[in-house]
Amino acid sequence: MFSRKSDHAETPDGPCGIHHFDRAAGRCRTCGDAYCGDCLVYPHGSRRDPYCVRCALVAAGVRRPSRTRLVG
Repeated sequence: MFSRKSDHAETPDGPCGIHHFDRAAGRCRTCGDAYCGDCLVYPHGSRRDPYCVRCALVAAGVRRPSRTRLVG
C-alpha cells in the first residue's frame, strides 16, 4: 500500500494565524489554519498532524466549538 501525505503536513508559507510576525510551522489538522510552533499541539506524537490550541481544547472536551467559525 502507498501512504499518502495529508494536505496539512505541508509546511505553509506565510505568518502564524495568531503571532503574525512569526513564520508558520504547520497547519492544524482540524481547521487547516497555519500556526507557528508555539501554537501547535501534538497530542498523538510528532508523526501525526498537529492541532492548534483552540481545536485541541475542543477535541479534549474542554471547550465547545465556536459558532462563529465556519469550517468547510
